[in-house]
Amino acid sequence: MEHLNEYTIPFKGLKEGKHVYQYEIDNKFFAEFEESEVKEGKVSVKVELDKKPSFLLLTFNIKGTISVVCDRCLEYFDQSVKTKSQLIVKFTDEEYEEGDDVIFLSPTAYQLNVAQYIYEFIILAIPIQRIHPVDKEGKSMCDPEMVRKLQQYISNGNESGDSPWNELKKLFDN
Repeated sequence: MEHLNEYTIPFKGLKEGKHVYQYEIDNKFFAEFEESEVKEGKVSVKVELDKKPSFLLLTFNIKGTISVVCDRCLEYFDQSVKTKSQLIVKFTDEEYEEGDDVIFLSPTAYQLNVAQYIYEFIILAIPIQRIHPVDKEGKSMCDPEMVRKLQQYISNGNESGDSPWNELKKLFDN
């Protein structure tokens, strides 16, 4: 976790106004998150911290590519990610439950590590369905052998009438 220390922003001595931090995310960053589905990537992150008298407004601009597994052929491919997210940091001694875009820190806090937030924003930028893009001719870039096997399995299931969906269809017919 030492590697993630470079994502700590010391905000206590900063003047009010905007401050910009630039980070280059690589495989070392993703390796720090053990259970991550993303192991490789190259992502640029620009964090704009707007310091106000009673709170901080952080804007994360994230753009790059990560390696993900294709849902169709199970091969890795580079998926582009691009997102803009905001995080509000409020200072209070009271206990509050953090929201999606609001966190609470003690008034004595002097720094904030943004690594976890960067990671979460990258993961949230990944499309739900991850499938190889198509080439210039409109053909899928999926592994052709795997696509052939999938088509064979789908067509064999339909011809034999032994589709697992047949039993469910009977339930709807009643």
